[in-house]
Amino acid sequence: MQTLAKGLIGFALLVVLAIVSLTDLHPSTVKGAEGPTVTIDPAQLPLPVKGSATIEGTVAATQSGAWNVGISGNNAAAPLLVKNVNEPGRLPYDVIATFNSDRCVANCSNFDNIFSRTIFDLPSVPAGKKWVVTHVSGFLPSDSSTEMFVAFQNRTVVDLGGGPVRWGFYGPFFPILGGHRFGFSTPASFVFSAGEIPHVQLVLPAPSIYENNNLSVDGYLIDDMN
Repeated sequence: MQTLAKGLIGFALLVVLAIVSLTDLHPSTVKGAEGPTVTIDPAQLPLPVKGSATIEGTVAATQSGAWNVGISGNNAAAPLLVKNVNEPGRLPYDVIATFNSDRCVANCSNFDNIFSRTIFDLPSVPAGKKWVVTHVSGFLPSDSSTEMFVAFQNRTVVDLGGGPVRWGFYGPFFPILGGHRFGFSTPASFVFSAGEIPHVQLVLPAPSIYENNNLSVDGYLIDDMN
């Protein structure tokens, strides 16, 4: 009997070992819903990544060094429109003053001739704006360009003795109509603020009598932030 019992116990152990062996050969395919928990040592950050990786969700990036940013869609067919924040409300603004030997004809006032000087005012700068002048040109009635010049002042501080000049041009002038008028065209850079009245002085050493002389003052308006 003891021999039979020992044999049965030995057989039972063999059956258990066989079942365990079969279980190891066919592992379960069920995985935890949350996946494994991974602990990262902060001292090892940033972690190097080799190969390709897929990242989902929001990713925070901290700049390190200079970044180069590309802008798409900026081409001749679809140019990118930009605005200078330092020149808000920019609008083209030009004044062409027409005058003859004794009066204003258009876009000027307070005309006078004092010796060899022809003086007049342009329209006042619109409220809330600054006038940035970028170009001045004209045809001036004179038989000589010697000592000829064009000057702009603020009407409120006019000084015929050569006081503060906002901008001046002293040549070169080129002769037209056989030298009885002289023309000029030049870039400029000066500003009149809101409400200021641009005052023009033309020094004409040998004034001639011609109709439809003109002075063209070109530029743009911006918002006066003062």
